[in-house]
Amino acid sequence: MFDKKAYNKSYRLAHRKDIKAYNKVYYKVYRSAHGEELRAKDRARYLVRCEKMKVYQKAYYLTHCEKIKERTRAWWKLYYPSRKAYLKAQQKKYLQTPEGKETRKRFKAKRKRFGFIPLNEYFLGAEGHHINYNYVIYIPEKLHRSIRHSVISGMSMQKINNKAFKFLAENYEVE
Repeated sequence: MFDKKAYNKSYRLAHRKDIKAYNKVYYKVYRSAHGEELRAKDRARYLVRCEKMKVYQKAYYLTHCEKIKERTRAWWKLYYPSRKAYLKAQQKKYLQTPEGKETRKRFKAKRKRFGFIPLNEYFLGAEGHHINYNYVIYIPEKLHRSIRHSVISGMSMQKINNKAFKFLAENYEVE
């Protein structure tokens, strides 16, 4: 009796290189002809997987939430006291670096519900001036404090922004 599965397997093993070369050309042509359709199917599969994953994660969290919290609390009770001084020293050291200063500024801006998108680079002796709720220009501290202003109330913003943009234009070339 003829075994089709065994024949197909032996054929594939014997003609592996030919099949690989054919598939390379065939799928390239197929993908170029049916690209949109394939992308739509891929996107649909991805969205279904995302939804399933969200449901799974939520169910897992609900069933394991207390265990996770307890494990975390226990770990911090053991870990933190013995390393408290070291962690504080590392944090203080990091906050002295330019990256740490930038992080602190971002944190303060976020806390105030301001955005923090710098329009120029930080330099020594600079303060970040919010020209609106999102954008910041680094200007010299003396210039920044020369005019009392407030983004929230709008007090003197036109004056300080004019000075900030003038500083920016004088010190940076526009590309």
